Amino acid sequence: MSVQSTGFGRFSGQGINVDVCLGTTALVSLIAIPMLGSLAALLFLLAGLSLIALRPKAAISDLVEFKALLVLPAFCLLSILWSDVPSSSMRFGLQLAITLAIAIVLARRISLSIYLTTMMTTLLIVVTASVLIGHYRSDTGALVGFYGSKNAMGMAAAFLALLAMGNINLRHWRRRQTLVALLGLVTALAAVVLAQSVSALIALAVGFGVLGAVQILRPLPPIVRITSAIVMTVLTTLFVLLAVANLDALVDLILDLTGKDLTLTGRTELWAIASELIAQRPLLGIGYQAFWVPGNPIAEAIWRQFGIENQSGFSFHNTYLSNAVEIGIIGVAIQSLMIGSAVFMTARHALANRDRASATLLSLVAMIVSMTPIDTHIYFQLSLASSIMVSAIVLTTTRQTKVQRPPRARSVARFVRAASNSA
Repeated sequence: MSVQSTGFGRFSGQGINVDVCLGTTALVSLIAIPMLGSLAALLFLLAGLSLIALRPKAAISDLVEFKALLVLPAFCLLSILWSDVPSSSMRFGLQLAITLAIAIVLARRISLSIYLTTMMTTLLIVVTASVLIGHYRSDTGALVGFYGSKNAMGMAAAFLALLAMGNINLRHWRRRQTLVALLGLVTALAAVVLAQSVSALIALAVGFGVLGAVQILRPLPPIVRITSAIVMTVLTTLFVLLAVANLDALVDLILDLTGKDLTLTGRTELWAIASELIAQRPLLGIGYQAFWVPGNPIAEAIWRQFGIENQSGFSFHNTYLSNAVEIGIIGVAIQSLMIGSAVFMTARHALANRDRASATLLSLVAMIVSMTPIDTHIYFQLSLASSIMVSAIVLTTTRQTKVQRPPRARSVARFVRAASNSA
């Protein structure tokens, strides 16, 4: 049973809210897909579509209001017209459209606090189960858990660590939500280490850094917060440009610190292949998710080279290059606008509001964005990261849709209050 919420980490209030029940069910199912597979995916679709069908006029209004977020899946579906594998583009494009549509409506139906609390609790269960009974690679001993790779496992643990950190209140450390958050933080950090994922460690450093910076800026006057945010953004941009200008030295440093090979686990070689493919069909690409399919000679050659026997679960390890291969420069431009909107909206919300939830949401978005140059987490069907990036825009744009409590719940509440007064 779910009820109205008033604070990050706590549920309070009276009366059953069907929207919240369905919304949290959809979110829990999405997070549990790596562990429960098709069963969780089916439950996500059922709960999400039921959420839309419950009040179709309101859902249509929500989707129309945020129609810009559906331009990307629409373009992916349009790629059927020029795709090398039209059936794949149609199937996965439709799944992406449904995933993002559910993410939009879900974010309109539940509050930010419930959204983050549900994520933290569910991830705690999945990550803990991954550590205890999940899969470990036989060659390196790295934790894979229920995920397709150690990097995916590491990112899930990094999400949990950040959500837990955002929910810790040391002034009230004995409260249940703080104790759960502390348990989540310890479990998540252990899982990140066990996963041996350098990318997850980098993402976690970015997330903690953004969360700490927002907390420092919170007590300051608005003009000081805005000015400081601009300065930090400029400094971060300069740092990135400096890193790109000295990429060789940076690669050597990563090699010394982590023992990774000079190509960052083959990334630079994959990037070179992706660049050649983009040059052949730059504007539109070869079709949404039409590259990593059995029968594509280039994909199969890469699978053989990197020892991928099941011919699935691989990418170019760069969001922009990977998507440019499939949906071209036009598709990547649409994607980049969505990423920029998520960063801007969550940053503005976090600076305008002095609550932990807003800062945590911004940090989550920053973590995901920080991984785009070295991995591919967005935008895909049935993807938690993709859902977060879309929901973040909606959550920081509008308030939760108000839903009246069921008449029966209101009458029971009045009866209880009357009985208490008479006593």
